[in-house]
Amino acid sequence: MTTTAYRIQQGYHDLDLLLDPECQYSSPWNGDEGLIRHGISACWSVEELAEYFAQVGIPLDDDCRLVEMECELSDDVDVDAHLGAILVIPTRIVSANLITDDFYTLVGDAYDRI
Repeated sequence: MTTTAYRIQQGYHDLDLLLDPECQYSSPWNGDEGLIRHGISACWSVEELAEYFAQVGIPLDDDCRLVEMECELSDDVDVDAHLGAILVIPTRIVSANLITDDFYTLVGDAYDRI
């Protein structure tokens, strides 16, 4: 079943790689190769994505993009599932825009709640 999910993509990563089956794998930020999973890390909504970033403290740069994707849910579970992350197999990029102040505000508000 196709659904929509959201992720933050670093500007130096080509968006087309999200659609490349050979690149649709995730590993934790610490690079632990034993924890590679099939799928791209994402969240179901922009609000959940902001909550995720508030919890993990992954740095956001000015060239980061908020990506909306049509996708299928992966059979694997994200290592950060307990923080709201899901693994998806993107099938189409719906939009990809630079992060706005609105997203930073959502992250800040989420951080204040934790």
